[in-house]
Amino acid sequence: GDRVYGYGRREPKGGRTGHRSNDYFLFAMKKEMGPAVTYVDKKGKKRKRQPAKQYIWQQEFPLTVRSMVATADTLFVAGVPNVGRRPQPIDPQKFPEKAQREEQENHRLRFENAGEALGAFRGNQGAFIQAVSPEDGSTLKAIPLDSMPVHDGMSAANGKLFISLKNGVVSCYGM
Repeated sequence: GDRVYGYGRREPKGGRTGHRSNDYFLFAMKKEMGPAVTYVDKKGKKRKRQPAKQYIWQQEFPLTVRSMVATADTLFVAGVPNVGRRPQPIDPQKFPEKAQREEQENHRLRFENAGEALGAFRGNQGAFIQAVSPEDGSTLKAIPLDSMPVHDGMSAANGKLFISLKNGVVSCYGM
């Protein structure tokens, strides 16, 4: 096909803040990015960089993705619920001192519900396969799993979906 599907981080603008400050999202993008762009850096040296990514669709996703596989008409994604909630940023116009202190302490590294988020990441809130439309990223169906999926442990063949689980079971679903 002409698409690439992925799950990745949308990094915030600003300094180094660690992985927990990023928002994760599911996306489809064009496989061909076009030719590299040539530019001259500050020292007068010619450089090349890839053009901007061209997303077909992108969306926040309710799972922390552990495994995914694309078939001709469906994208299957497996993982655990992503329930972490980050605190809302403080309005610097209303509370300049508090906003500056929060920025220095890097509030984006904290979760309001840290215990719940960690428990979900460990599988305490279940695990799921979601069938996703490759056209627009909408969820078509959700299937609960008996155990957490193994990282990159899913495949599709002959009209069947196979997934390896952390409890040692390999589950098979008809598509």
